[in-house]
Amino acid sequence: MKEKVTILMATYNGALFIEEQLDSIINQTYSNWELIIRDDNSKDNTTNIIKRYCEEDNRITCILSESNVGQTMNFNKLLELTDNSKYIMFADQDDVWKNNKIKITLENMKMEELRKGESHPILVYTKLTYVNEKLQPINTVNASEGNGDLKTLLGYNFIWGCTMMLNKALRDIVYPIGDKAQNHDYWIALSIALHGSIIKIDKETMLYRQHNNNVTGGMNNTSIIKKVKNINKLLRSYVKQIDQNLQFCEMNKQFNNKLLKEYSEIFEGSGIGAAFKANKFGLKRHTKKDTFIYKLCIMIGYSKN
Repeated sequence: MKEKVTILMATYNGALFIEEQLDSIINQTYSNWELIIRDDNSKDNTTNIIKRYCEEDNRITCILSESNVGQTMNFNKLLELTDNSKYIMFADQDDVWKNNKIKITLENMKMEELRKGESHPILVYTKLTYVNEKLQPINTVNASEGNGDLKTLLGYNFIWGCTMMLNKALRDIVYPIGDKAQNHDYWIALSIALHGSIIKIDKETMLYRQHNNNVTGGMNNTSIIKKVKNINKLLRSYVKQIDQNLQFCEMNKQFNNKLLKEYSEIFEGSGIGAAFKANKFGLKRHTKKDTFIYKLCIMIGYSKN
């Protein structure tokens, strides 16, 4: 008997592209799945679209919220509903899945469970392809660009939620997501690096759509005003990441993990001393430029704001 896979989709004002994503899930070669959609009080036609799909396919369930909690907590509320789910995947509202995405991911998950046991927390993730609004490839993100170790993930996340599958053992660890989490996938990545096994699949299983109004490559804009705004946005994202990581350290202090303790100690002070501790720890971002700005952020005490 085929195992049922639970897919979680958090939506908000996604009417423009959501039908393509829903169709790509419906057209999966692996058919024993359920899709739970929770809409975060959309103001466009999203709710009408998802209600229609719910009526047409009994594998799809819709939850319409009367308030907005944001994407991370929207996924957290979805995770709350998966207490009896054996395998869990996440879907963005504007991507397109290749028709064998579930099949490939689940096969690798089950192989790892045979080796480690179902009680062992496991995360499986795949490669993806960056595409524009018309689904034309613009770049490919290699799922193996980062090391799946905790130290690397404390510096930056490289595992996107839309490429993940969790087993029940991991779900029970990551839920509930911390209220300071920068996003759900980063929190899950930290959790699996601390508690379980990460499996990378060297295959592209989805098209990761980039909107024209997304800020991509913003640091290359010629406008000085845009550069200043983007640097400020970058610094604020670092603050959120640091706040998230410190909460993660606090929530997992009972495990007496040496790396988490050393990471927390970086932020017990500020100035050059904090930057020195970060350097000694080996804290890095994915590029030298980002690492420099990140450590500058730590040195000036930006994370304390």
